[in-house]
Order: sequence, then C-alpha cells, then structure tokens
Amino acid sequence: MKKNKLLLSLIISLIVIVTTCPFGSIADETDTDIKYGGTLKVVTTDSDGSGPIGQPWIMASSITAARVAVPCFDTLVTMDAESNLYPCLAESWEFSEDKTSLTIKLREDVSFTDGTPFNAEAVIWNIQKWKENGMVDMCYAWTNIEAVDEYTVKIDLMFYQNNALSGFAEPFLGFISPSAYEENGGDEWAGSNIVSTGPFILDKLEVGVGWSYIKNENYWGEGPYLDAIEFQFISDDNTAKLMLMSGDCDIVQWTSFGEADIKAELLGAGYDLIDYAVGNEPAALFFDSANEDSPFANKLVRQAVDYAIDKDAIASMGMGTWFATDQIIGQDSKYYNPELVRGYDPDKAKELLAEAGYPDGFSTQLIVENTSDENTFVAISQYLKAVGIEAELKIVPPSDKFGFVLGGFEGLLDLLVPNGPNYMATSYKFLGKNGIVVSLDKPDEMEAIINKGQFCELGDEQGEYIKELAEYCYENCTVLPTITSSGVIGARAAYVHDDGWGGLTTGYWTPGKCWLDR
Repeated sequence: MKKNKLLLSLIISLIVIVTTCPFGSIADETDTDIKYGGTLKVVTTDSDGSGPIGQPWIMASSITAARVAVPCFDTLVTMDAESNLYPCLAESWEFSEDKTSLTIKLREDVSFTDGTPFNAEAVIWNIQKWKENGMVDMCYAWTNIEAVDEYTVKIDLMFYQNNALSGFAEPFLGFISPSAYEENGGDEWAGSNIVSTGPFILDKLEVGVGWSYIKNENYWGEGPYLDAIEFQFISDDNTAKLMLMSGDCDIVQWTSFGEADIKAELLGAGYDLIDYAVGNEPAALFFDSANEDSPFANKLVRQAVDYAIDKDAIASMGMGTWFATDQIIGQDSKYYNPELVRGYDPDKAKELLAEAGYPDGFSTQLIVENTSDENTFVAISQYLKAVGIEAELKIVPPSDKFGFVLGGFEGLLDLLVPNGPNYMATSYKFLGKNGIVVSLDKPDEMEAIINKGQFCELGDEQGEYIKELAEYCYENCTVLPTITSSGVIGARAAYVHDDGWGGLTTGYWTPGKCWLDR
C-alpha cells in the first residue's frame, strides 16, 4: 500500500505543469494563436472572498484578499521562480553604488481605472501606507522616499536587503488610486472596493458566494485577452471536481492539502494538475508563545506537542500526496536536512509535560480555517488528548483567521509556513519581529538568522542561512510543521492557457495573460 501511495505521488509530480517563465506564466508553444474573448470560470474551495480587498498594505496576512485583488493589480516588477526580475509598472531601476538607495523609473502611460494618473506621487502615497502599517517586511529598511520627478521615485535605505526590489513583486502589492481612496471614505470604502491599474476591474463580490471581473478596456499593457472572469466559492471538493468534469468551470483552485483521491481522479481523466514551481509550503501549528502566561511559552511544552502527534499517520490520510515533516522547509528543497526528525513518542511527550510543570496536562484551543481538511485536525486533537492536552477545535472562516493572525490568538493556530523564491523575505512575514503573527514569540537569535539571510545575496549564500533557520526552528520548536503536500493546488481544462497558477507560490497568477482555446 505504501508503495502504491508513493507511486501515485511520483506520477503526480512528473505530470504536473510548472513554470519558470517570466511573470510566472505557463510556457505555451501556441502563444502565436492566442484567442480573445470568453469568460474564465474558476471554482475555488480555499477562499470565500473575505478580507480587506482594496488595501494592499494589510493584504500580506490575507491570501484570500490578495487572490481577489490580483486581477485588478499590477506590481512594480514581476519575478520568476529563479528570482529574476522583470519590468512591469517600473520601467527600470538602479541601486546606488553603495546600495544605500534605490531609484525607480515608472512607466508614463499608466492611469488608474478612475482616470487619475499613476505617477511618483501616487506610488509614494501607497508605499507610505505600507510603511505606516508595518505590513511589508522590506519597509523597515527604508529611511526616506521622495519623488525625483513626476515619474521617478527614490528610496533611501538604512541597509541593503535582497528583497529591496524583489519585495515589490508580491502579488498583493498593487497600487490603489489615492484620489478614489480619499474621496470615498478611506479604509472603510477600500475594504470592499478596488481602483487600481490592472487588466481587470472588480464587478461584484459576495463573500461566501463568489466574485467577478470585467476587462479593463483602457489597460496599458498586453491583454487582457478574456472578456471576464468569474469565481465561485464551493466548499466541497467533490462538487468542485464534478463542475470541472462537466464543463461548468474551467479551473478548480484549492489548497495543496485538498482531497488526494479527487486529484488522482482528475489526473487519470486527463486534466492538467497545477503545482508550485518553488516547492511546497508545510502546514504548521503556530503557538501563542509570546504570551508569557501560555503553556506554549515553554519550549518543553512545544516539544511535547511535537512528540505527541503521529505525523506519519496524519500524512497517510493524503493517499500518498502528503508527507510528514519536522521542518519549516519542504522535502523538495535542496536545503532540507533529513537528519532533523523528532518522531512520534507519546511517552516522551508526557515526560516533557511533567518536566514543564504540567503532569496532568492542560486545556487549550486549536484554531482551524473552515476550508481546511477537518479530519486532519480532529486526529491532531485526539493525539494531544492522549498525552493530557485537551485542544478544543475552533473552526472559523478565513476572515476570522485573518483577525487572529493580526490581532492575536490563544492556543494553537493552523497556518502554512510561507515559501517563495526569496525564502527569507517570505519567512520574515510570519517569523520576523515585524511580521504579522503577533502571538508568536520571535527571539533575537531567530531574528539575527533571518536578517543575515536577507542581507546576503540570493542562491546558495542565502541557502546556508535557510538551513540554519530550519535547524533553529526545529531545536526550539518555534512553530510545529506537520505535513507537506505534493503541492498540487488545482486543476485546469486543457483549453486554458497562461493562467500562471503554480508559477511561484500562493496568490501568484497571471489573469491578464490568460486565454481560452475554445
């Protein structure tokens, strides 16, 4: 049985379509035959459309909001899986010789969809918002932002970070119209409205039902080729599968931990499975370790939780597409260390709990998003109960989970450990002192490792710090990785081209380049 599961996983990995093309788009030999028109219909099982959709400065913690906003946004630059950067709203850029400043030349032919100009003034207004809200990790290195002229922005840096430019490729870092924001009531209005520069305009959004877009007829760039995009939120993976197979939708998009048997069935039926090009993101339990009164502030308790969970048994629920892990990086990373394995040992868990002062255990809660696989967390709560930890499951919608990330939580919170071409930059969003998970303790030692990984050059030099961070998090059980998936995040019909899903990681796709061959 184990052999068959492994074989299924290998087959999925081999047939999955991945990309390292510029802009994260899928390489396609028929690009010369691009067709205009049509409506792309997407069913998503891991997003309900909640979250503040028109405020890029707080979208770092809301994958849902970022996904809704992406068709409406352009970024300054785009990036591929090898961390190569390409112009988008930024026409060109240059670091000073000592790398203490970055000068960005903007395109001069771009307007917001309300007709107001996209220029240096608008860019500075937006990035000051990012900085003020502390939601973008690259912001803390900025000392001054100024307009050199109408279409040139200069950013002075306290020190060089390797995400000083690549950070601008984040899919949620589009720019909204300052005029629209200020004339319509600010944050309250922007929470459900987007006026930006992208290839599509948000037409309608019903949280929990779906959302739709119409093409931006005055778009400055290539495309869009589609007339419209429609998303429908369907929480049941099997229903979503049937809609794809019946032609009622063109793409199904889910978390990488979606139903493994459904993915196998679609693969067998000839559908393209969509995988991440830069590797898998481990699912993990985050602790409220910053709360000194929490049992999880004690490293021994966190380690006890790790020993208490049979991750191999949890992974077996994925029918060969899930893999147990004890590290914050996936097994497909070349920096993965096979020696960092804690293993299942409930007796050791009880011993550690007693040593930490909890011989009879304690009660807590486990917060889980309602789009996750509930059976996995029922099993985890049973493993914890067996060693004396009563973890009540709290199933919440994505918007509530977003609130817990930003506003704090008690107990355990289910989150993915973020991944990306610039690993340390994405890690900082959750693990750094200025990161978004406020309840997680972030020791100075960990901050120092992450900073070294941000100040060096990308590639193997950064890889040494990635390995060091993985070892630190393992030894201290900073977060508790449980499983990684084969990385399959969706399936598409054969006539869908250049949608870009799978090009990088969560939230990245290329709606403006997508077209339908039918």
